[in-house]
Amino acid sequence: MKRLIQYGLVFLMLTFFLVAGTVVVIINFDPNALKPVIQQWVKENKKRSFIIDGDLQIDLYPRIGIRLSDLKLSEYQRSDPFASIENIQISVLAWPLLRKQVIVEHIVVKGINAKFIRYQDGRMNFDDLLETDDEPPAFTVDIAKIESADNHLVFMDEITQQIFVLNDLYLTTGRLTSNTAQQISMQSRLISSRMENTDSDSIAPEMTFETQLNVANMAFNDQGFSSDSMRLSIQNNDYADHLTASVSISDVRKSYDQLAAELVQFELAVKQGEQTAQIFLDTPLAARLKDQQWNLSKFRTNFDFFHPAHVGKPVHGRFAGNLNLNMHAESVHTALQGSLAGSTIQAVVQMRNFSEQSYAFDVMIDQLDLDSLLPGQPSQTREPEVEKKTQLSINKMQIPDISVFRDLNLHGSIRIGELSFNDIQSSGIHLTIESGQDRFDIRNPTQ
Repeated sequence: MKRLIQYGLVFLMLTFFLVAGTVVVIINFDPNALKPVIQQWVKENKKRSFIIDGDLQIDLYPRIGIRLSDLKLSEYQRSDPFASIENIQISVLAWPLLRKQVIVEHIVVKGINAKFIRYQDGRMNFDDLLETDDEPPAFTVDIAKIESADNHLVFMDEITQQIFVLNDLYLTTGRLTSNTAQQISMQSRLISSRMENTDSDSIAPEMTFETQLNVANMAFNDQGFSSDSMRLSIQNNDYADHLTASVSISDVRKSYDQLAAELVQFELAVKQGEQTAQIFLDTPLAARLKDQQWNLSKFRTNFDFFHPAHVGKPVHGRFAGNLNLNMHAESVHTALQGSLAGSTIQAVVQMRNFSEQSYAFDVMIDQLDLDSLLPGQPSQTREPEVEKKTQLSINKMQIPDISVFRDLNLHGSIRIGELSFNDIQSSGIHLTIESGQDRFDIRNPTQ
């Protein structure tokens, strides 16, 4: 019994010195000693140079806190920069790590600068970073919140020669797991431009928009994703011109190559000089992504156009119908019916060959008053008897110049029950338009 007590005292003393030694080592440990190890691991495993110019700080109580600053990552197997971060802070609960759970209380990132490039062969400059091991991760990850500010992202496309820049990007998220996201909110300034050449970093803005994105309750897996709602809005204020547009998607689902949304709503408001336009559209959406076929089965749209020459009265339109887009066949087909400025209209329109566009159409209009659609003309002094509306042949009417349509490769017909223009009326009109012609071919007008 005495020897057992002695062994116990020795064990307690060893345990005390071991714990005390560990505490001393931890207290005096400089986390910056890990920087060369981390940098070497990235170089060997990712073939990129990774530099931590700022301090690496680690707190172990009451939770694990990691702070890094001035990080730089190079391009794959090159020394030129790919991305940099001013500073990042991560707070992780310690005890769940023993159960192979990484529970992150928050991640705060500031000053991300990155350049994403799509090369002429279709490769992306970050493809290597997306490669993952076949083995599932040993730990499950649960992130309560991410917040990121003062970010600058550049997207360069060498195929289309387009550049898109997200400036002053601010991002927040709700809870994130390996297959869910409660909330994602992002706002930034979007700059669109053309690439002067593939070796130039100079960006001359062509258009600038204020953008905002909100996504709620997203779930994703290997087969696809779903979300309760998504909303993207953009706004451009350029002196006298103004543009605001938004797209809202409710109950969107993607599974394998199938994409569907219960409701897609699109709103557009444009002001250019003294002219304004407002457009609203809603529709369900179904698509086959592999075949690149998109179907708007029951769309509805309302729009108003205002021009000062319309004497303060906007042109109102309302249509409903369906639209089918086949990217592989390079064709768009739509059938719609509705009203425009008091005229009842039915139309079928088809477009083929996106590079050399060809349009086929068949339009039926019950009655059409061109004076309500076209800008007004200066009034002229005429004899009283000429002021009266007269039933004349359409061939004697002053048809508006349509030479602008000459190069649009148009093929189709327009049937008008009654037409009025410049105090002249005609009925039973059948107009045909063929490619390369800048005139109406008029059949059987009523005299």
